Amino acid sequence: MEAVSFHPIQATRFHMGKCSRNIAKTIHASYPQLLPDEVAQAMVIQLALSTLLVTSLLGCAGLPPHSNPPRHLDEVFVKDFRSIAPLDCTTADVALTHTEAATFFSRARVLSSRQIADNYPVAPCFVEGTLRADGERCDWRITAAATGFIRCGPNEWHFACDDCDELLSD
Repeated sequence: MEAVSFHPIQATRFHMGKCSRNIAKTIHASYPQLLPDEVAQAMVIQLALSTLLVTSLLGCAGLPPHSNPPRHLDEVFVKDFRSIAPLDCTTADVALTHTEAATFFSRARVLSSRQIADNYPVAPCFVEGTLRADGERCDWRITAAATGFIRCGPNEWHFACDDCDELLSD
């Protein structure tokens, strides 16, 4: 019976984009060659898969969404305003009509959650609603800091609009 072996780095390569490449690079740096016995290989594979599991549970923050952002948005509806600091952030800070909310998403850029966190302030208030994205019913949120997201089932896309000042000012 012929022995079948594979490199631990190959065991970690399934679709997780940049995250899996970073994990794979880390494992490969620690174990650049195949190990001589099956027990050692199994231990490295178990370590690699455990690392992948922990990293995926932590969300691999900063990665772009797993699927392409929606191309066609319609039926944008503003449902509610919320604020965790009602004295500091009011409806006037993010008073959007249905049309203005649609305009926000048409002007905004898709960014990773990490890029949003690193480069944009956190606003304590937002408007939220629903829309249709490529025919699918989705939820959305736009903050007073000109950031937002669209969530369609398991997919979520984060947005920032650097050209939306007139939409978000009183």
